[in-house]
This record gives sequence, structure tokens and C-alpha cells, in this order.
Amino acid sequence: MRYLSSVLIALIFFIQNPLQGQDARRFNSDPVIFITELKEKYSNLKDKKSLDAFEAFHNNWLNGKYNPEQQRYLIRMSNKMLDQGMSLTPYFELFYADYTRSLESRFNKDLLQQWMGIATELVEQSNKEYLDFLTLTEGLFKENKLHQQNTRYWQFDSTQYDLKIIKGRLAVVFEEANLKGIAVNDTIEIKTKGVCYLTEGIWEGL
Repeated sequence: MRYLSSVLIALIFFIQNPLQGQDARRFNSDPVIFITELKEKYSNLKDKKSLDAFEAFHNNWLNGKYNPEQQRYLIRMSNKMLDQGMSLTPYFELFYADYTRSLESRFNKDLLQQWMGIATELVEQSNKEYLDFLTLTEGLFKENKLHQQNTRYWQFDSTQYDLKIIKGRLAVVFEEANLKGIAVNDTIEIKTKGVCYLTEGIWEGL
């Protein structure tokens, strides 16, 4: 009898509070409501850099930079990141910035689809692998940077390359590129073609 009473009380509470029966952590699929909910989440942050990054994304959203299909993808991925317990920073911040940079690539029309495919594949596999992917592609898109170790790093000048997962490893494939190795008081330039595995910083010539 006591068990039955508990069930009835819980049922009454559920009926009176319907939102408790929904996953409050998930974003609404309506683009207008989504961006409002996301803005509310970001309002709890104090870091100026993160707030500025969101403001840029927010303005892009309101100004129609993302078409309806792209908005649906961004909402789906945002909910997947919530499902995996990912925080606004660095995960959401890097994701929105990387997506926008790949969208803005004028020379490689396939880059956005390649990036989206890998992001969708990795987001539910491992938070660490997903964050590595977001961090590495940030350097790729912002600075044409392939790999950095301490003060040494490699850059490229090609506008044509493909982003792939090869045997489980994140890779950038170049048909032709000028690579520049930069270190303190030392620079080397190489004209070549090949594959760079970003996580390990390994280059394989073609």
C-alpha cells in the first residue's frame, strides 16, 4: 500500500510538472529557441574570450550565415555534445569556430563536408579524441599549421587539401604543397606531396 501511494504521488508530480519528464539538458530543435537557450547557457561564463567567441557565432546565426540545413546540423551536434557531458569551453567554443572557418573556405569546397563527417563520427566515440580533433583543426584552419612541438612547427601554403580519417588516424592529404619547418633561428622549406597524420605529426610522402 505504501508503494502504491508513492507511485501515485510521483505520477501527480509528473503531471503537474511536465518539464520534469523531458531532458532539460537538450536544446530545442527550433533555431530561434535554440540560439536563445544557448545564449542563456553562455551568460553563466565569465571568460571574455569565450564570450566574444559566442557573440561572433550568435551574430552569424542571427544574420543568416548558416542556412536551415546547416542550422539543423549545428543543433544536432550541440545536443550530441550535451549528451556526452561536454562543456561550453573548450568543446562548444572550438566546434562553432572550426565549423565556421571550414564553411568560409573559399578554395576547398569539400572541406566543410569532410570536417562535418569526421566531427559527427568522433563526437560519440571519445571526448579526448573529439577535443584533439577540434584543437588540431583549429590550428589547421587559422594558421595553416600541421604540427607543433614546443617552439617548432610545420606550416603549409596550399589551399587544396583533403581532411580524412585513415586507419583511425586524423590525416591531411596534399597532392602538392610547400611545407615550411620553423624553429628558433631556423627555417626549412620543402616542396612535396603526401599525408600528414596530425595527432602524431608524422609525414608520409606520396
